[in-house]
Amino acid sequence: MNEIDSQEVRFWGMLCHLSALSWIGCVMLTYFGVVFFITFVLFIHILGPLLIWLTKRSQHPFINAQGKESLNFQLSLTSYAFVAGLVFLVATLITMGFILARTSGASQISALWDILLVIYGWGLFLLVISQVVLVIFASVKAYKGQLYRYPFTIRYLK
Repeated sequence: MNEIDSQEVRFWGMLCHLSALSWIGCVMLTYFGVVFFITFVLFIHILGPLLIWLTKRSQHPFINAQGKESLNFQLSLTSYAFVAGLVFLVATLITMGFILARTSGASQISALWDILLVIYGWGLFLLVISQVVLVIFASVKAYKGQLYRYPFTIRYLK
């Protein structure tokens, strides 16, 4: 595999990946009382790589490739989270409808809601942990000058 010699090119390739983790800083600032718009926090993992890729892609093919790879991965994660949310919503409505049709027990709905929230919460938690681990791994590879391809990525940008 061809490795990139220029430290600047490798740095920008690495930053294409690491900028996706800027949401962590926003969440921490929000926790400490600095208010952000929720939509900005939700999509900052896409905004960081997008800005770097748009400004630096013409400087070197390595930066272009790593920027597209990072964006594809972040867009894929967003798609997966959106689909999981829809599945969660549909599952919740269907199961609550069955419970309401058979009984009038609010306690059963509450218990079901708790179970579904735990399942959905763990799924999102695993998605976030996967994002952090894979982004750090990709950043290290990029800084070493090696091309990295994320697993389970939909290729929106070719």
